[in-house]
Amino acid sequence: MRRMVSRFVIPIIGLGLLMMIPGCFPVVVEDEPWAPEGHWGNNHYYYYPDSNVYYDRDRNNYFYHDGGNWREAPSPPPSVHVDRDDHRELHLDTDKPYSYHPEVNKRFPPGQRKKMDRD
Repeated sequence: MRRMVSRFVIPIIGLGLLMMIPGCFPVVVEDEPWAPEGHWGNNHYYYYPDSNVYYDRDRNNYFYHDGGNWREAPSPPPSVHVDRDDHRELHLDTDKPYSYHPEVNKRFPPGQRKKMDRD
């Protein structure tokens, strides 16, 4: 009887320990859909933190800060460098993604990717 119990208990304990392992490691989600609380929407953007630029995936337009105003254009000006490898995906309830820029910038500050690359 004792041998039979250990035959089942040990594998069950082992399986339980294996199931706990994934919870021990941090999970990094690169392109997590995010919006300020209560502002999740159907407008899809890429946000480029290092240049503070938004790209509207549906309309193929960029939004960038220029001289104190936000501009919209099919491409950013040559003076604005966009690192297309470093973006965050946003789903917002507005056609003006810069409306939430203070919150977005706080959540995804410039230089964050470079910091992660050094660590």
